[in-house]
Amino acid sequence: MTQGNGGWGSPGRVVVITNENTGDAFESDFVIHYCWSDNYTYMSANETSTWINAKFPLGSAIRVAYKDTSGLPPDQQGALTFVHGQNDEFDGSLPYYYSKSRLRFGLTNANRDGTVFTTNFMGYLRNEEVYYSRKFMVTDVLSNMEQVGNDLKTEAYEEVVSAGARGSGESITLYTSDGSLFFGAGIGTEACPETIVVCQGNSSPTSQTPRPLFYIQCGSNTVVTHDPYTDPYSGSVPSDNGFKRPYQCQLDEFDTTKTGRASWKLLGFFADDACASLEQHSTYVSDYCEQRTPSASPSMVSSDIPSVVSSSSPSKVASSIPTVTASNTPTITASLSPSKVTSSTPTITASDIPTITSSISPSKVASSTPSITASDIPTITSSISPSQAELCGTNPASTPNNGICEAGEDCTNSPNDCYGELDGKPQRRFCCHGGSSSLVAYGTLCTDSRCSSSSSSSSSGCNLSNDPVTWCCGDGVCAGGGETSNNCPQDCSTNNPVTTPAPTVVVTTAAPTLSSPVVTTAAPTPPTGGCFGRNAWCSSNGECCSGNCKNNGKCA
Repeated sequence: MTQGNGGWGSPGRVVVITNENTGDAFESDFVIHYCWSDNYTYMSANETSTWINAKFPLGSAIRVAYKDTSGLPPDQQGALTFVHGQNDEFDGSLPYYYSKSRLRFGLTNANRDGTVFTTNFMGYLRNEEVYYSRKFMVTDVLSNMEQVGNDLKTEAYEEVVSAGARGSGESITLYTSDGSLFFGAGIGTEACPETIVVCQGNSSPTSQTPRPLFYIQCGSNTVVTHDPYTDPYSGSVPSDNGFKRPYQCQLDEFDTTKTGRASWKLLGFFADDACASLEQHSTYVSDYCEQRTPSASPSMVSSDIPSVVSSSSPSKVASSIPTVTASNTPTITASLSPSKVTSSTPTITASDIPTITSSISPSKVASSTPSITASDIPTITSSISPSQAELCGTNPASTPNNGICEAGEDCTNSPNDCYGELDGKPQRRFCCHGGSSSLVAYGTLCTDSRCSSSSSSSSSGCNLSNDPVTWCCGDGVCAGGGETSNNCPQDCSTNNPVTTPAPTVVVTTAAPTLSSPVVTTAAPTPPTGGCFGRNAWCSSNGECCSGNCKNNGKCA
């Protein structure tokens, strides 16, 4: 044990450190490192390092407590606790660690108001890699803290993954217009009319878009930059004797003491300097694209400035300035002067005189007497007496809550059909999905034995086909969707699956071949080569070609 010198890091309180095996104790007015390189403790103490090393041999049980504490009993004192976890991830098998992570906590000096609770990651973060960490801050009465901390310590973890490993995210496009100092963002295929594209990125880091891009604002000053330490007023990264204090920013030329407080907005992840044309003094508008897109519902009062594109629904009051292009929808009230050309939109009320020829679309009300033969066009509502032909139909590839994990379903969007565990350490997580593939994080085929948990209805079945589900009443399987206890009680009990979305129901005289059979769950097997390759998901060492299934659930 090394005895430190007084000065940096002092919290201003004296702690008593006691060997619970022998009762020997000493005082320290601050501790810099409780455990450094697994061998050393750095502190200021009222005893020499020789005495401390002699009285606290290896294996001693140590208790640390503040000196001269008084006041309310523990069950009446409020407390704040930071749960760091145990860093179980560091076991020598993960390539991104060179040492166990380091805990840091304490106070700061007068130049910075804050309380430090953090973990220093001691490892390598390479290009196109992402580090994330989950820790807990807990407020409770002091007497509960030890139990709460013990309950949460195994849930705290950290990990390094390749960019895009947790999903591809969504594309993000930044737009502006010629000569404008304003810009906005569109997500996915969102339109932004009458604009030009500045740059394109993604909502999560990828190999092509690895760098985060920030919009930083301080008063009326703004800047778009990859560097979060940039001052919006100067556009540079200020340094005060080597210290960076980005939370302090300069409002104007007279604000030499930097009284401003900056705010940050993460715009997404982009290629290096892809958005450099924005840079300083560009102003981000959150609804920039929405302002330039016509509304689906008309306003009650006409605008003084017409839209560039005509509205799909006209205003109820005529505009004093007409739109540039004509509207496809007529006004609600009749024109004083009728058009000379007939309208492409029919009247709202039906004619009292029926047409002589039959309608292309069937009636919305079912007939009380069924046809002898099935109609080519089914009625929208079911008949009171169905046709005598066999009842069959087609559901979409996935039907919610039917007890079958199907294509497009996984543990996040259909938890009642597909089981999964997404909490806790990464190596314990999995998310079952139907179909032959899925981009869901921690995804595994629903044939995985873990997917048949008794706590989930997913144990009823698993479907690896990506085709729609064709069903026929009488095949012994209640497919949900259009097959219910009302129209097929022999297949479905009174407990119907949710019937949304509704399928297209057809009537046929012959039962079709089911293109998407329900398969039973089975444990996953390695590929033809007999083992899984590097970074494949695994549950045991024997599944990996390397013979090493790492703690993060992937083959080495």
